[in-house]
Amino acid sequence: MSLTGVYNSPLSEENGIAVIKHAFSKGITFFDSADIYGPHINEILLGKIIDTNFN
Repeated sequence: MSLTGVYNSPLSEENGIAVIKHAFSKGITFFDSADIYGPHINEILLGKIIDTNFN
């Protein structure tokens, strides 16, 4: 939720992607998301990362 501005100002897409990539590089593999965090903003961001890095 912090990536898309629920608790704070939203991060840029570039910074959000960098945060998620860093977490993944440290072994985090579970990323929880839901519509309540923004109208599909988190899902779109995660989808872009998965599509560009794992396909």
